[in-house]
Amino acid sequence: ILAYHRIPTPHFAVFRRGGANRIPKALRYPLFVKSATEDASLGISQASIVEDAARLRERIEFIHQHTESDALVEEYIEGRELYVGVLGNERIVTLPAWQMHFGSLPGSLPAIATRKVKWDRKYQQKYGITTGSAGDLEPAVRQRLDRLARRIYRSLHLSGYARIDFRVRADGAIYVLEANPHPNLAREEDFAASPRPATARAGQNGNSTTWSGCAPRGGSPCGESPFRQNGPTVTIERDCIYYDRGPGSANTRLGESSY
Repeated sequence: ILAYHRIPTPHFAVFRRGGANRIPKALRYPLFVKSATEDASLGISQASIVEDAARLRERIEFIHQHTESDALVEEYIEGRELYVGVLGNERIVTLPAWQMHFGSLPGSLPAIATRKVKWDRKYQQKYGITTGSAGDLEPAVRQRLDRLARRIYRSLHLSGYARIDFRVRADGAIYVLEANPHPNLAREEDFAASPRPATARAGQNGNSTTWSGCAPRGGSPCGESPFRQNGPTVTIERDCIYYDRGPGSANTRLGESSY
């Protein structure tokens, strides 16, 4: 779908369980091998990056056996790993780009979000692995990320909220890694944390999470520059997402949520 809409993604191939592992000649090493259907980095480790056909076949077999799913093989894109949250249905709000910082991870290891990188607190502390604002992005890169996130959201007919994951190479080229239609909404997670650098305040109340100051320029959720300070608020409640236009105005319902 993304290729049809001319949205840049790594070249890839899917290897079905029980099928022949014929490796397309068009794929260029190094390659990234992962489950085609699992989430939360299940089955992903440093061994997921392979440099030759023998290791590729081994890793495909590992995915088939240990995750009981098809294997997705992508060309590995070296660069910054960025996440862009999106809210809305007819009207869309994009959140500021958030980045996975791999800290002091040895240079001999590929900088990827393995299972240990995502979930092992001791491993994170050992190497200083964190996530945080990608505030030093060039304006042109920031604008392209915003446009791509919106196009992907529309192209895949996503609704309510989603997180789009990107890789940005050193030369500024942007590749889409995945669209997550149900990112974690917990307060300390990337999706909920990403608006805070642009907010006047952020708070929680009961079953809702509210972000302040995240109004698009011009007061419309469709504006090109998505954030300014001291603007209306976006609230995620148990069953829906609201955009508060301010005193005297009715809240605009942006979309459904399901957490």
